[in-house]
Amino acid sequence: MPEKMKHNLKSLLLILVISSACIELDSASVKKIVAGRPCSSSDQCEPFTEYCCVIKDRRSANGTCKYKGLQGHKCSNMLFRSNAYNNYYASYLYICPCQQPKYACHRKHGRHTFGTCEFYTSAKAGG
Repeated sequence: MPEKMKHNLKSLLLILVISSACIELDSASVKKIVAGRPCSSSDQCEPFTEYCCVIKDRRSANGTCKYKGLQGHKCSNMLFRSNAYNNYYASYLYICPCQQPKYACHRKHGRHTFGTCEFYTSAKAGG
């Protein structure tokens, strides 16, 4: 193979490698890693439609961002309200709710138990 052709192939390969690395960087910047991030309220876990802040202990002020449940995942609607966050962005105790409006948390044994995420249309009344 002529030397000029080898040089052109190496240059082309280098361009392909660099462009694929740039594409990976772009896709990584669009999809930020949220799960596991420390938080004190759910507004710190954006996008709010997919993540919530979960506190594992009532005495703790900080928790971690978790993914909201989809079909069949465990869920809860127990908010942890405090003086600092007594609103829509309050943290949740133990586990996140379902992604709304597509899913609803159906609880078979009352308000203070864990439930299962179901499609909103198939959620039972009173659950």
